[in-house]
Amino acid sequence: MRLLAAERLSSNGFRSLREERIITRLGGGFSEAGELNESSMERTVEGISTLAERCEKEGVIRIFGVATGVLREAKNQKDFLARVERRTGISLRLLSGKEEADLMLRGVLWSLEDKTLQRLVADVGGWSTEILWVEGEIPRETVSLRLGAVALTKGF
Repeated sequence: MRLLAAERLSSNGFRSLREERIITRLGGGFSEAGELNESSMERTVEGISTLAERCEKEGVIRIFGVATGVLREAKNQKDFLARVERRTGISLRLLSGKEEADLMLRGVLWSLEDKTLQRLVADVGGWSTEILWVEGEIPRETVSLRLGAVALTKGF
């Protein structure tokens, strides 16, 4: 899980106030039946609660939470999302692989000075890897593969 607390600037940018990462391995113990493991879900909900408390202490006004990879495949995804909302008040939006790739690309391009080159951009996550072929700022091809670090470890 990643937290980015930021302040919007008048120039359409933002200033990072806090960045944090908590590894909970939500995909750890993923069952043969395609369900999230109970202890993995609990660790993740606890992690989200911790980050939500930190946001409250920092005076964060709006939280935008997303879910990716393993939740796209989990048969009990609705149960997990409901548990998160019940315990934290945060309604997570489940991103498609394409949406995840598009958001990742926006972050990468934002950080680059020269946005005119052709690039191959990849984001390796726990459950999936998004790969984009980009010309300038225009994605020409996007793919989301079930080749994340946790998925590969579990499979092999």
